[in-house]
Amino acid sequence: MLQWWPNISVQHPPSTTPRRKKPTVYLVIILIWLALTGWAIFDIHQTFLTVWGPLCLLNFIFLAYFWLNGTKDVVYPLSYYSSLRHVRRLSHHRALTAAERAEEPMIFFLYCTADDFEERTLAENLKQEYGNVRFFILDDSKQTSYQERVNAFAGAHDIEVVRRSVHSGHKAGNLNHFLLGRDDYDYFVILDSDEIIPPNYVRKTLCYFTERVGVVQCSHRAAVGGNLFEETFRRGVDSHWPVYQQVKDRFGFMHLMGHGAMISRRCYQAVPGGFPEMVAEDLCFSIEARLRGFITAFCASVVCVEAYPISYLAFKTRHSKWTQGNMEFIRHYSWPIFSSSLHWWEKLDILLFTYNLPLTAVFVIYLFLNIVVFPLFGVNLGLTWWMLIVTVVFLLAPMLNDFIWHLPRIGVRRMFFYTLGVMLLYGSLFYISAKASLFAFLGKKAQFLVTPKSNTHLSLRDAFVANRSEMLFGLGLCAVALLCGHSLLPVLLLAIPALLSPIMALLSNDPVPGQKGGLAEHAKAAEPVQAPAQESNPPQGTAPTKPEARRRKARLYSGWRPITCLLTRGLPPGYVTYYRK
Repeated sequence: MLQWWPNISVQHPPSTTPRRKKPTVYLVIILIWLALTGWAIFDIHQTFLTVWGPLCLLNFIFLAYFWLNGTKDVVYPLSYYSSLRHVRRLSHHRALTAAERAEEPMIFFLYCTADDFEERTLAENLKQEYGNVRFFILDDSKQTSYQERVNAFAGAHDIEVVRRSVHSGHKAGNLNHFLLGRDDYDYFVILDSDEIIPPNYVRKTLCYFTERVGVVQCSHRAAVGGNLFEETFRRGVDSHWPVYQQVKDRFGFMHLMGHGAMISRRCYQAVPGGFPEMVAEDLCFSIEARLRGFITAFCASVVCVEAYPISYLAFKTRHSKWTQGNMEFIRHYSWPIFSSSLHWWEKLDILLFTYNLPLTAVFVIYLFLNIVVFPLFGVNLGLTWWMLIVTVVFLLAPMLNDFIWHLPRIGVRRMFFYTLGVMLLYGSLFYISAKASLFAFLGKKAQFLVTPKSNTHLSLRDAFVANRSEMLFGLGLCAVALLCGHSLLPVLLLAIPALLSPIMALLSNDPVPGQKGGLAEHAKAAEPVQAPAQESNPPQGTAPTKPEARRRKARLYSGWRPITCLLTRGLPPGYVTYYRK
């Protein structure tokens, strides 16, 4: 495998200036993509010359963009596992000077909350091994009960509470209300209500700031899950952050992720008006700062803990907010970005990572062409067998990183069910993504939706009612595909997840035995992941021990039986125990 950084050695002292980024990864992505699309055009170019040529060309453009994203999802993990995982000292890290150690810059911690205050979370964040810090609670809560809880905690810990009379500008407006016009700090840290940072956060993060580095984004892991939904899907967080963000930090456009980040006062004040008051304020601020000479560095050595959405319904809320925020970002920043002086690979990075969610609405056109127009009129697209194989590979490409990261830790059986669950989870989100994107295209203003932090037990009827739109969408797809093309095959990957969305909602009903979950057990989540111990079989002719008997019973629920049990009375505890990491 090509070594992207052959001169890096972990024995060398850290550099005092950030290493210049190179477009190596994106050159590889472009070359692979051009080879595939060029070969495809050579094979099917005759279809572009028919009466249906324009629609066939449009269809191929959609497919080519999908291949480009898939190529990225293959090259990113391979570039990390080939070289970057061996690099312990990233290029931005440096040693603090004697003056910096003596002065101890003033650090403001800004805890943002809006009807989701968590006392235990903030109490953990107060335990910083650094003296010159001040904590502030930026409270946008509207409910009196949350305001009273904030006041009680602030009084007990001598923390200043800042509220505003006009709640405009979402989270960005809350931060700007406090920061604009202040000069009594050197750096500030953004904390979300569902996040815990380590005690050595400040001292380690300060080592990444230079003249050019204005934002330092720290890595994250997901807190231990208290129910089966959290415990299953939180694995994606643990594998995504160290891999994708380190590659972006070296070869793409690294940006502020909205929490767990430290920002210098110089960088903040360089952006007129501070944070752009939009839903995706983190990405927008990173663009504004980059255009003014400041870059964002990724600090992989500091790992914060964040709560994973507590249920499928909470996950859908967060996904809708991200889609709306990205769509708002596209409307306001597309031309400034692509007409700016950013490097071409930075622009391509922004395109691939930011435009994929909002373009779901555009993908509806591709879906309409392939399940309605082309089948009805008998249009032959000329797709060859190798193009279908490439499309299937790129369909599974987003799971490549999870597969490499988690397979040695959880084994083949649990990896299979995790992969199946992820495909159902994200496949079922197509409807809500398309809906949010379409409304944004029609001019609906983006909403800053707070991800619910509490969970309620759902009955089977509740699950069906909460996901009725997804189920109707899945049934509609099946009906249209049968009427127009007499086959369900083109829509199965979207229809099946949509129809099974009630099952995803019911997963949060089943608690994980012995775990409270959430940030209360953040210490467990911060521990290094160990490979599961091998199970020992008792000697033949002897009765199995109780733990072994429970494991054998749990294996009975590792196939189709969980779905049957889930629809009737919920998953048995044995299955949950077996499924755990």
